[in-house]
Amino acid sequence: MTQRYFRGDSACHEAGWINWLKHPDRADEVGGAIGFAISAVMSSALAATVAQIPNQAWQTLATEADGTVRQWAAVAFVPGEASEKKASQPLRSVGLRLLKAQGSLFADGSDRHHHAIITNLDWPGE
Repeated sequence: MTQRYFRGDSACHEAGWINWLKHPDRADEVGGAIGFAISAVMSSALAATVAQIPNQAWQTLATEADGTVRQWAAVAFVPGEASEKKASQPLRSVGLRLLKAQGSLFADGSDRHHHAIITNLDWPGE
């Protein structure tokens, strides 16, 4: 069976699109279910949750040539969207953190940036 996957930026973080991707009928199609990972819109609630992840929970993926450290962590976040169906499977949230080396800052003056993705995949975070 062919496996199908979709990767999208935050413009794809839209309830109708996500509900279509994760709908149980996708599993009955010729290509089977669609695994997806979509950049999450960082609502204030999601941003606060990601910012509160303890330092020891972050796992390093890589260190870039300029010293920026890329990390990931599981995020315990349930958005409670009005579009969420009672019987639907909750999606997984994965936090991403970029840390500048000591003494270096991003253009906005911060030493870290947080991002997140939502996914229906159970793959390792990296």
